[in-house]
Amino acid sequence: MTRPGSEAALEGARGEVLAIAEEFTRATGPILEAALRRRVRALIERERSRLAPEVREALDGAAAGAIAAGVREVQRRLSDPDVWLRPLTAPGVVPRPETGWDGILPGWISDLLRRFGRREEPPGLGDLDDPGNRVWVALLSAATPLDPILEEFGLRAAPAPNLGGGHHGLQPRTAAELDPSGALVRVWRRYRGAYVRYAALAGDTPGATG
Repeated sequence: MTRPGSEAALEGARGEVLAIAEEFTRATGPILEAALRRRVRALIERERSRLAPEVREALDGAAAGAIAAGVREVQRRLSDPDVWLRPLTAPGVVPRPETGWDGILPGWISDLLRRFGRREEPPGLGDLDDPGNRVWVALLSAATPLDPILEEFGLRAAPAPNLGGGHHGLQPRTAAELDPSGALVRVWRRYRGAYVRYAALAGDTPGATG
């Protein structure tokens, strides 16, 4: 609940969050596309001995189309204000003890269990590449349309999905791997500061961490 007279401040904070979110979303297109192209070309190079030159060229072209489709879908998802105003994948989760599931579950699930299981308070908004962050999960989902393309070319998928979807491990693993320039992280930090102010006024999720 907001206090009487705070509606204007809350609306201003909300507007600041969404303005930065729009800036971030616009910036993701070329950065995310370039990151996935690097990852796909590295995969093709690793499979070089198994793929004829004309097959490698065809795969690269088909992958480019899938990446473009994935990036468009990410930008569509990031255009939803709720992703930015409620950015945690599991808001309000209270602590649970360690489960010993490492090695049984995919690594990103174990990371989430550790993140949401160690604290005495629900976790706040962390770094861009925190697996508890809806924006990061959305960014990683851009790799999902590559699955059928890679399988069509005979590249075997992993049995468990990666964080965000996809089965070939092509998602960037860190923010630095996604964007070596650091441009997205700089925008993210501005967003995180704006989100903390908005959340405090809204009496919502705890503030930023890290």
